[in-house]
Amino acid sequence: VCGLIEKHARAHPERTAIVDGETEIDYERLTARASAIAGALLTRGAEPGSLVGVCMSRTWELVATLVGVLRAGCAYVPLDPEYPRERVRYMLEHARVPAAIVDGEKGAELCDGVPELVRLDAVREWVPERVAGPSAGDLAYVIYTSGSTGRPKGVAVEHRSVVAMTQSMRMLLDDEELAGVLAAASVCFDPSVMEILGTLSLGGTVVLGNQGQVHHL
Repeated sequence: VCGLIEKHARAHPERTAIVDGETEIDYERLTARASAIAGALLTRGAEPGSLVGVCMSRTWELVATLVGVLRAGCAYVPLDPEYPRERVRYMLEHARVPAAIVDGEKGAELCDGVPELVRLDAVREWVPERVAGPSAGDLAYVIYTSGSTGRPKGVAVEHRSVVAMTQSMRMLLDDEELAGVLAAASVCFDPSVMEILGTLSLGGTVVLGNQGQVHHL
């Protein structure tokens, strides 16, 4: 998935990847930030295939973080900072995450106790070394169910499944439609994968719905 996104960044670095309110982020800036986040994970000893918690507010840097986790060869576990502490703790312990990325004190408090806590404001530019990218059978993410029938269960999805979804999107959407795809779902729900990773994999533009709209939905 990250390879598809980087392909578009090389071909059209100036193309808008994300619209976050009044801020427009092009593919070059998105992939540079994703590389820095991947570097932060790798320098902290994150192993390929490990699960990384992501507990962040809804900004363009959340998207960059998801791509960065994938670029490091890891799989992301999305955690909503508004979730009850008990739910977040359960998911962290059940997934046995060795690292979590946070962008504020609330996320840091929720993820307290994770072996490696990566604070986004401490992530600096990184000159990437040659990193073996994930293969088709590697995990891309683990999203937990609501737990309405008991304890939440982690649903693990591989890169090949996301790529297959992207190919289906390509058959349904033309370039004009891909030029502005609303991302309205929380990253803790499956539709967000299509809205964000699917759109970026096709070289489109993600229009981020704000935090209030998403929680209302």
